[in-house]
Amino acid sequence: MELNVGIKHIIDGNAIIIMGAGASYGAKNAFGDFPSGSRLASELYKKCDIDPDDENDLQDAAQCYEERFSTSSLISEIRTLLTCSSFTKSHTTIYSLPWMRYYTTNYDDVAMLAARENGIAITPVTLSSHVREYADRERLCVHINGHLGHLTETTIHGEFKLTANSYMSRDHIMNSEWGNLLLNDLETAKSIFIVGLSLKYDLDLSRILFSPDFIAKTILISSPDLSNNAENRLKRYGTVYKIGVDNFAETIQEVQKTYTPQIKDEADRLYTTFLHDYKRKYCFEAPTPEDVFGLFLNGKYVDSLYYKTDGTYSAFVYRDIFSDIERAILNGKRILFIHSDMGNGKTACINELRHLLSKQEIHVFILTNAESTKLSEEISAISNLSKTSKVLVIIDDYTSYIDILKKFTLFDNKQIQFVLTARTALNHNKMPSVLSDFAVQENDSAIFNLNRVDNTGIDHCIKVFERYGLFGKRAGLTREQKKDYLISPRKCSRKFQAIMLDVIQSQVLSSKVEELVENIKSSSKQYYNAVIIILLTKMMNLRLSVLDIERILDLTISSDALFRSNPAILELISFDSDGKITMKSSVTARYILQKVSTPETVMTALNSVATYAVKYLSIAKFSQVLTSIISYSHIHSFLRGFRDSDRVILSYYDELSKLSYYEQSNFFWLQYAIACIEIKRFDRAQRYLDTAYGLIPQDFVPFQINNQQARFYLESILCGNSLNPLKDFEAAHKLLMLPISSPNDNEYNVVQLFGYYCRKRMQLVMADKEYREVYKAACKDAHNRISQFTKNHPMYERYLRDLKFKLMRAYVD
Repeated sequence: MELNVGIKHIIDGNAIIIMGAGASYGAKNAFGDFPSGSRLASELYKKCDIDPDDENDLQDAAQCYEERFSTSSLISEIRTLLTCSSFTKSHTTIYSLPWMRYYTTNYDDVAMLAARENGIAITPVTLSSHVREYADRERLCVHINGHLGHLTETTIHGEFKLTANSYMSRDHIMNSEWGNLLLNDLETAKSIFIVGLSLKYDLDLSRILFSPDFIAKTILISSPDLSNNAENRLKRYGTVYKIGVDNFAETIQEVQKTYTPQIKDEADRLYTTFLHDYKRKYCFEAPTPEDVFGLFLNGKYVDSLYYKTDGTYSAFVYRDIFSDIERAILNGKRILFIHSDMGNGKTACINELRHLLSKQEIHVFILTNAESTKLSEEISAISNLSKTSKVLVIIDDYTSYIDILKKFTLFDNKQIQFVLTARTALNHNKMPSVLSDFAVQENDSAIFNLNRVDNTGIDHCIKVFERYGLFGKRAGLTREQKKDYLISPRKCSRKFQAIMLDVIQSQVLSSKVEELVENIKSSSKQYYNAVIIILLTKMMNLRLSVLDIERILDLTISSDALFRSNPAILELISFDSDGKITMKSSVTARYILQKVSTPETVMTALNSVATYAVKYLSIAKFSQVLTSIISYSHIHSFLRGFRDSDRVILSYYDELSKLSYYEQSNFFWLQYAIACIEIKRFDRAQRYLDTAYGLIPQDFVPFQINNQQARFYLESILCGNSLNPLKDFEAAHKLLMLPISSPNDNEYNVVQLFGYYCRKRMQLVMADKEYREVYKAACKDAHNRISQFTKNHPMYERYLRDLKFKLMRAYVD
């Protein structure tokens, strides 16, 4: 990168600086010039009367000095030699600039004192400081190796990297929470300036900076006396300028004379990672039948769907819970969790919120492109915008984007509100860690369950279906009969997914879907396989890119004009300007995968995804793919929809077990065991649980396996498969009463299993005279544990209130 361009990025506030010893060149202590690292080492060796093998080894020199004298003597010596008594005008020029962030390997205060000369306050922090307390400060200097102002007999062997012992500690930046902030800053910055740092000994920093994305925007300012060998080494990390601190400052002043800083307006920024809506102007027209069919067949939301007649939507199925969610947002709830099983209304809810709230004084951001190179930059921009404006961030299927949520936690900005949606099973697993990461206080969050359609929603369904002829053969039913059909447990059971599938399976739409699939098949078997993998990828939210899909299939689809112009394919998926593929309707996809394609086709496709992902295990998203496609909580609602689903599930896991990666995975065998418990194959379930236990890594707490082993015992009793119900019940209770010993263990998952104790069949079995006292004592234990859990986590009270009552009744009666 050209130096002048980089300096303009500094002036605009879009650059970070990483400082080494050379950045303090010209500063003085009470006795003269600041010593370099090598000179400091030489001084310490000299005072120890040691003739060293390497006189530049500061770590060993400091260690020797401490051993020869004392820790307090070493601290006193370091303070004497590194306390800044004066600095240069160049330092004032450089450190007074609006840097995004300062990082330094130095211990001294040169940057802070020089900036103060111009009335600018820089806050120094070390790796033991908490990011959340400081990350939002405009002027922050992270002392990677420790700060002189924090130097004590305690810190000198930990956060203060000086002696050999301190360097042996694990407290380097990437092991601290500051590592994530550094990575975020490196990704966000338009320029990275490394001043006076050789990178020869800073191995942690070197590894981080050695990335093509960072190298392209990195400028290294070094001494004019830099050797050719050192220059060649530094060129591996960016563009080297051998001009020294003074000439760097002069160049900055020259650029400042002619350059006017760009005014940043985060509200007007063109976002690529997020869809941004604010005071959107809608041109309302009444919906057409094509608009409604487009919604139910392709999941396409258009403005006309929100057209109102006499104050109510004409074509949108509105539910009272949408109003509750909107009210919670307007009342300032910080994090809202919206969960349901697939196809039960999360997307409809998000679009309705976007439509309503973006017309108000709220900036609505919806995550649309998690792989954007602008991700970190735009998260920083949204955080800045939230300081002056009301901001709502919506992340659909948030459990797949925990890494992105963690980027938001780097900014201690409580003004941002979040709507996070997920499938029900996954939400309960991830919700506690999100609340912890964001340090959410009591009454700052809310949970909404969309799995059941309320009466308002049912009435809207009937009205819309009648108006647009979607009831098909049931059109002749009375209103009451239609309502009964939608709410009856034997029919649609108030589940929007079931209602939608019934609509699609009606003669009106099912024939059209089947015709689409047949057209794709007849045009090309390869295209058909591509569509199946795309539908699976999008429906299971596997985060595979178009390039990944092409490599899996050994087929180019992004530039294949025939594929991209195929009318049948375009009914199911769409391509944006960047070539990104979007699935139009998850319900239609589910119908195709379960009712039109064959289980063998689907399993072959998922197996090919796994085979591909194994090749790139070191990349986080592929590791997540391998976990997602075997997680029973993730796939059961999908695989259970097939005919002969028990055989399909066993065949699926059997096929994947042939991959060597899964052979040695305790998580895989645990998921296989869960599947076998579900379909009552207890002999195989116990074998796979034993295998999961056998593959536990050293020091690993097998909380998930313990929970499923307890569930296995309880299910065996309920199904009459247990040879000794009392022994199995006691074994299950012992496992469920184990204290939480892993930060990843979700206690809610544990206490939910106490629900087995209240099953009628369990109560009948345990009514035996020999079992009764053991059963009552266990129910009392369970009741006490749930009471303590809800006291610690009040948000779960309403979910567990009924279970607590049943357990209390069981041990009292």
